[in-house]
Parts: sequence; structure tokens; C-alpha cells
Amino acid sequence: MHRNDKIFSKIFSQSGVRKEIALKIASSARVNPDDIYVDVPTAPSLPLTSERKTMTSLTLVSKSAQGNRNDVVRLEDMPLIGSIVGFMDIIRVYTSSRHRLPVERAANEFFGNEQSKKTVLK
Repeated sequence: MHRNDKIFSKIFSQSGVRKEIALKIASSARVNPDDIYVDVPTAPSLPLTSERKTMTSLTLVSKSAQGNRNDVVRLEDMPLIGSIVGFMDIIRVYTSSRHRLPVERAANEFFGNEQSKKTVLK
């Protein structure tokens, strides 16, 4: 599940909340809670600068008949880019392959299958 929301991040970054989610999913999937791990990494949606600061602008380079042109554009002036600036919060639910299907169903039920994306690693 992907979101870009500060409240979401604060709630799900608390270990007690993650444990409660794992317990509810385990109960619904009828598996041992120790077989489920809920991971909530918080990573910037755009790379940080070399000083580890959030980017505030981009340099657009273009060529024309008059030569090369470099324009510095603030991210807030670019609605598409500005909409993804910040942190993207992701919730991952891990389990073993033998529990994958019931845990997947339980996680989809818990989160409402709203914006889920499946990736199965073998």
C-alpha cells in the first residue's frame, strides 16, 4: 500500500501499531503471528541532494539553434513533480511462501485492497 501522508507515516512507524496489524492479519489468515512481518520503510520519493537535503529545484538543460540553455525551475512550479515531492510511505507484509495466499487475502481484507501491489519474491 502506498501513501504520501504525514499522519499515516507517524501512525504506522510505531512498532505497536505494526504488531497489532500483524496480529490481526495472522488471526484472519489463521497463521502464527511470528510468521508475519509488517515493514514500514519511509523513503524519500525523490533523491536527496549531496548534502542530504530535500531537492527544491531542477536544472533543465535544452539545446536550440541559439546554443545550450540551462534553466533552474523550482519544484513547486512544476505541479506533476511537486505532487510527488516528499516521502512515500509503503507498507509491506512479509510471510513464507506456504502462508502467502491466506496472508495475502487477510492483508487485502485488512487494508481494503485499496492500492495494493503484489510482488512475490522467491
